[in-house]
Amino acid sequence: MLGRPIEGAGVRIQSQKIPGATLATATTGPDGAARFTKIPTILAPFIATVTYGGRTEEKLTGPGEASITIPAVAIGGTLIDTWIIFTAIGLLAAAIAILLVTRVVSRRKET
Repeated sequence: MLGRPIEGAGVRIQSQKIPGATLATATTGPDGAARFTKIPTILAPFIATVTYGGRTEEKLTGPGEASITIPAVAIGGTLIDTWIIFTAIGLLAAAIAILLVTRVVSRRKET
């Protein structure tokens, strides 16, 4: 979420042509990237699997660059689901709206 890179995610590359075989593994760096340079393109399409904080996301990709998004925010190495964050923001916005409406209503009663 928010397009922020995740450092320390495990990445595994497999080929659909060789079921069950792992071609390469790596860990993402500070830029959120893992690079694989010696995988034969003839083995494409590839299955890129990213694991972080108990979450796993997969993407089918060809040779070149692939971007995988984990629908969560990493805070201090802990993943928090995006729905939790949006719910908290929604509840905060609702509380502020209620306070503002209450203030407007009480002002109208005073006049």
